[in-house]
Amino acid sequence: MAAFSQATLIQRIRTILNDNPYIDACVEAMDASEVGLDVTDGTKYAAGIIVEFQTDGEQCLVTSVAANTLTVIRGYNGTTAATHSINALMALDPVFSYMAITDAIAACIRGLWPHVYKLVAESVTPVTTGNRYYDLAAGSVLMKEISSAYQIIGTGATSTVFAYGVHRGAYPIDLMFNMPTSKVSSGIAYYIPFLKATDTVILVNGITEITATVGSGLYSDLLEGIQVDCVTYLAAARLIAATDISRTTQEDISMGDATVVPLRRTSLAQYWLSKGIDERFKWQQQLKITLPRRQVFGHR
Repeated sequence: MAAFSQATLIQRIRTILNDNPYIDACVEAMDASEVGLDVTDGTKYAAGIIVEFQTDGEQCLVTSVAANTLTVIRGYNGTTAATHSINALMALDPVFSYMAITDAIAACIRGLWPHVYKLVAESVTPVTTGNRYYDLAAGSVLMKEISSAYQIIGTGATSTVFAYGVHRGAYPIDLMFNMPTSKVSSGIAYYIPFLKATDTVILVNGITEITATVGSGLYSDLLEGIQVDCVTYLAAARLIAATDISRTTQEDISMGDATVVPLRRTSLAQYWLSKGIDERFKWQQQLKITLPRRQVFGHR
């Protein structure tokens, strides 16, 4: 399954926010303590400018400029000094920081459950000693619900697919939480009282929350299209709403004040929120077909 670039997602959100800082690249690798930052064109910089690395969000405050070398304070504004490779991208004085954007993305992704979700798949090896409870191994992906479960009976062209958990069927399956650890060590178990076959594994498809996990610069649970659009719009709405100015009337704006009309940003945030919810609804409808939630029929 493909994943989506964190850098691209951040840039898409910046575009919506009309936050288009000058982007440069450092021309040498840096360790976490070096305070001389070499850039391609020192004329773009001045003392007081904030330089933000786009790989991890470290901010550096420029204290002086000599030709193409900047003297900086590392780990500025509560960020953490880190190592950076040659040609690492940097943004100058961004309106919205890397950390603010990635925090908004993470918050929006956490809020997607239970509206939308992702697939997790596991296999259960049948036990013929009368056991009805199968422990979910520690360290496995935490499944929230079962979507479907089946065994392949037989081999070759004559094999059949047998489904567990069918309404009014003789072979139920359920996911049980808060079980006594004396029964199942993880406290979570599949309840399978009857087996159709004992010589083949039961394949279980389940659902769980989408995460904001980033690996190798990619959001591993997000795909291009509806999913990325949903998170982009919701994160932009969250960031815009956080910048609104609280005033009671139009008259509160003093002469020469260049800020926006009261609640203008709230209206804009609501617009992007509605677009994000629309994309989430499309995503949800897609999942109803491709990964439906299974009704629980109370076989216990």
